[in-house]
Amino acid sequence: MGPEYLVIAVAAFGLVAMVLLGWRAVRKASRADALPTLIFSAVAGGYLASGSTVQNQLMSFLAYFLGAALIFGAHAHAIRWLRDPK
Repeated sequence: MGPEYLVIAVAAFGLVAMVLLGWRAVRKASRADALPTLIFSAVAGGYLASGSTVQNQLMSFLAYFLGAALIFGAHAHAIRWLRDPK
């Protein structure tokens, strides 16, 4: 097994993150935090993946999307925690 399997695993986690953010963006209770996170993560993932080869562009997008979703998701979580501390 080489390091290319890591890219496949990270891309799979990126796909899961995209589905979860999409689901949370549909729900009214979490829409205010999830929708901007989904949009900004998709834009950042698309921008960063645009420099990759055409053959691996989907994998690159999903991998960069996961990184952006983690960063923007942590940011949204911090805002939500500061807005509604429980």
